[in-house]
Amino acid sequence: MKQVGWLRKWVAQAGMRRSVRLRFESELERLAQIDGQGFDPDEAVLIVHLLGDLGDEHGTIAPFESLWLHARVFLTSCLYVAVADGGYSVEQARHISAMATRLGWSARQLSNLEEEVLERLEARGRSRLTNVPGSELAV
Repeated sequence: MKQVGWLRKWVAQAGMRRSVRLRFESELERLAQIDGQGFDPDEAVLIVHLLGDLGDEHGTIAPFESLWLHARVFLTSCLYVAVADGGYSVEQARHISAMATRLGWSARQLSNLEEEVLERLEARGRSRLTNVPGSELAV
């Protein structure tokens, strides 16, 4: 989870009320299950890592629109959760697109964010490959 420590810090620094954090968590959990594959353990761990343990008590959940102020960190988190299981399904992409639209984002803005996130993940993967002893990619 070290590779998403920056994202966890960003979420923590966003200053969201508990009710907004509960909505954030609820939407990430829904996204993780939208592809019909069930709740992947990697997705579950990532969600807890990003938001911390919000406890089992069910508090008031803010309306979806409360995420508008936190749209960039929320959508970035969505993309990380969507690829946590090693794929990015059509169902997940459509769902993220629909949420982005509800938050006032254009298709172009979302596409740019997807590109940023995938580039960051690719760079992370390349750096791990080049640091593996005995790898032909090692530097």
